[in-house]
This record gives sequence, structure tokens and C-alpha cells, in this order.
Amino acid sequence: MPTIRTLLGGLIFTLFLPHAAEAHEKWFIDPATRGEVPDLFRSLTFQTWTAIGATALLFAACVVADRAIRRLRITRRFAGRIRSLYPWAPTILGVAAGIGIGWFALDRAVLAPNILAPDTLAGTVFVALECAAAILLILGFFSRLAAGLLLVMFAVGFAWYPFRDAIEQIHFLGIAIFIFAWGRGRLSLGSVFSRLVASAPSHIRPAAALALRVTLGLGLIILALGKVLRPDLHLNLLEAFPWNPLSVVHQVLPTLTPDWYLFGITLVEALLGLLVLFGRLLRPLAALLVGLFIIGATFLPLTDLLGHLPYIGAAAALAILGRTGEKEYAEVR
Repeated sequence: MPTIRTLLGGLIFTLFLPHAAEAHEKWFIDPATRGEVPDLFRSLTFQTWTAIGATALLFAACVVADRAIRRLRITRRFAGRIRSLYPWAPTILGVAAGIGIGWFALDRAVLAPNILAPDTLAGTVFVALECAAAILLILGFFSRLAAGLLLVMFAVGFAWYPFRDAIEQIHFLGIAIFIFAWGRGRLSLGSVFSRLVASAPSHIRPAAALALRVTLGLGLIILALGKVLRPDLHLNLLEAFPWNPLSVVHQVLPTLTPDWYLFGITLVEALLGLLVLFGRLLRPLAALLVGLFIIGATFLPLTDLLGHLPYIGAAAALAILGRTGEKEYAEVR
């Protein structure tokens, strides 16, 4: 049992060291294979309450820091300078999401590597629509049609797959709403044929940016809850890939056990999700998420990076827009 000092130190290191806290365990570990659930996830103890309390205090500190930073003149000046990058936010998001779902479609997977389309005519049609959405997003042509296809795939997922698998793709709901409102941004074929492709009303763009932020935050929280419900999956993932973030953390905290490491990254993931959900320190945290997804993928096969491209695109778009971009919009066509 680690000491309080070791526990708090572990939380700090799992926040700043590269890790795969965002990895979807079911992409690599068969969920039908059940392992032993650690006692740490069965009952709350003084140590676990301390960790939860420290996370709550850190959340409160981030809220206070966010309010203080907003009042700084340099913050307003930075927001003004980054405004010119707003039109690139949907470009990054659309291309990243398009590449991600296009890769999934090659394996007959729908929106995620572990969700396979039924081996039926309907499943084949579904995959074909996914391929079409991917191509349209990458090219930036009829982007709102691609957004509509994403909405259909997200909705149909609740009828075809278990609820937990379907709800884990909630970030695609925000991506679809955002692309529908903002278009696909710069370097898109839609701008070439702008007279043939009607633009969405610009006044809905702030609401679409809000939807992207909320769904991304909820997605991270859902992933954290998944670790609470099935901690054995992540522990099996650590065993399957010996070169993992825990081996890095052990260089600094050799006494940190896998159970406590998992508990720590679960809290960190929930903390990041809540901060994104409420838009606190949004730009730096969104940029941090991009880095964590990319660096964390170095511990796992290429599927992890490709599977998280939609997350990376959403986080990158929010890093550009921040909360300011939800209230200010620019013409992206």
C-alpha cells in the first residue's frame, strides 16, 4: 500500500508524463476475457478518498486559475492574434476524422476499431457510407452531407451495438455538429464550388463549437468510467505491452503499484474531461490532450494513433478556438 506522498506524487507524474490513459483497452484486449477486479476498485479507503479529494482540489484550482488568466491583458491579446487560425480548426478536425474513420472502414469497423459492422448487406452498405463520409471529409466536399452520415452512424450504433460501445463514440456527435456548422474550412473542394454548396448560417457556429467541447469532455469522462467498471481490461493491457507508461513512471516512483497507477490515471482522465466539459483552461488543456494522445500512441500499435485521430482533431480544434471561438466566428468558406 503506497503512502500518501507516493500516491500524490503518482498523480502528478501521470498528469505530466506521457501515458496511454486515453487508450481504448477494447481495441487490443478482448472484453470477453475477464480478470480479477482489484480491491482498490471495490471499496473506498482513506487513501482513495485522499486521491479523490486531491483531484477535486486540483479541479477547483484550475477553475480559479482560469478566471485569473482570463483577466490578463496578455490573454486577450493572444486570443486576438490566434483568431486568424479559426478557419483552420475545421480543416484539422475534418481531415483527422476522415482519415480515422476511413481506416476503420478498411477493417469493416464503424467509428472505432472494436465495433465491427454486421456481415450482412446492411453492414456492407453501412461501411460504404462510412467510406463516403471519410472521403468527403478529407476532400472537404459536401461536408454537411458527410456530417449527416456521421450522425446516422452514431445513431444506428445504439441499435446495432451494446450501449456502452455506442455511447463511447459520443465525440462523433460533436464532430458532426461542428462540421455541419463550420464546413470543412481551408483547403477544401467545397470552397471551389461554393456556389453549388450552400453555407450553413454562421450564427450557429458558436453553438457547434460548444457541442464539440461538451461531447469531447463527456467522451473523456465516459472513458474514465469505463476504467472504473472494467479495471481488469487496462491491467491486462499493461501486461500485454510491457513497454508501457507504468514502466516509465517506475523510474521515478518504483513503489507505485499497477492498481494505484490505474486509479491515478482514471482520476486524471476524469479531471481532464471535466475541465474540457466546463471549458476551463481549455486551450492549454486541449493542446495537452493532443500531445498525450500522440505520445501515448508510441506505447501501442499504430491502431491506437489512427483510432484516436478524431479525438486529436477535436482537441486541436478546441486548442485553436478556446472558449473565445465559441462566441466569435469567422467565415471559413
